[in-house]
Amino acid sequence: MEQLKKYLIYLLDLVFPQKCICCKVKIRGKIILDAVCQDCFGKIKMTRPPFCTHCGMKLDFEPSGKKGCPFCRNNNYCFDRAFSVTRYEGMVKTIIHALKYGKKIRLAEQVSALMSAFCHDFLNLKEVDLIVPVPLHKRRFKERGFNQSQLLAESLARRLCLTTCKQVLLRRKNTRSQTRLDRRQRLDNVNNAFTCKNAQLISGKSILLVDDIFTTGSTLDACAHVLKKAGAKNVYALTLAR
Repeated sequence: MEQLKKYLIYLLDLVFPQKCICCKVKIRGKIILDAVCQDCFGKIKMTRPPFCTHCGMKLDFEPSGKKGCPFCRNNNYCFDRAFSVTRYEGMVKTIIHALKYGKKIRLAEQVSALMSAFCHDFLNLKEVDLIVPVPLHKRRFKERGFNQSQLLAESLARRLCLTTCKQVLLRRKNTRSQTRLDRRQRLDNVNNAFTCKNAQLISGKSILLVDDIFTTGSTLDACAHVLKKAGAKNVYALTLAR
């Protein structure tokens, strides 16, 4: 059976050669599609302290107390804490674009390993009851065919042995893309965009809210506001990149 497996891998390498989406080098000996090679994956640097104790921004100094950095103090976020695993640049940017727009959905499983490692290092997982992904509007979901945040949340939940609740938080407004909007426009764009159903599922519980990118935090803030209003005890936000 082992020889047969090696032979099948060899045939797949010939017929469907797999290349790293970052460096384009051929990945040999793996029956896997849409992957990042180990060399590239190993070069992704996770965010390390010091970072803001509220919004998670990487800092050049140790924050004093629990007031957070000047950026988040001016924004008064509803989430209790936010964390971002890495910076939105270089290979990470390539990976997220390939996942989100290139439909390389298997990448979610690979990068969730980074998110899991980060959670074990910096989150008190005993305080997390449920993982909730930031939702897409049903029209956007139909166009794209998947929700990248949901894929990340589900892969992360499997690694952390937690439960994902994808039917609690809903996007009721088909908001335009946040990509080219400034902070004020982003806030207006997501205002009243989300709602919560089955509130009994999150009442009194601590939620880990998962998304792909933290830019200004307006989407995460709007989601946290709705979850808190529905009875969530705490809302911690986690994104792959910032």
